[in-house]
Amino acid sequence: MKKTSQEAVEGYRPVFDAFMDSPGARHNQLPFLDGGSVLVGSPEQVIDKFGRYQEAFGHELSGISVAVPGLPAAENRESVETFVTDVMPSLRAAYPSRVWA
Repeated sequence: MKKTSQEAVEGYRPVFDAFMDSPGARHNQLPFLDGGSVLVGSPEQVIDKFGRYQEAFGHELSGISVAVPGLPAAENRESVETFVTDVMPSLRAAYPSRVWA
């Protein structure tokens, strides 16, 4: 996650391409962003995607991976910090959960 979707896509594309070139993923035809489950984009885009998941599935708890293989540690940390500060408060306000009560 980056502050803008363009930065996020540019930063994640090489990681995704390397994953898709791995022996275990060559047979898989995963969509890059729109149709896939990967959370790449601006905070607003990630909030919107979580909202679509919540509407579709009604879940109260989501598990996400905060370690992205192939992403430099500093970029990974920045992404997690952006998620915690810019996304989580909005999700908790929009989708209250009994899990956190």
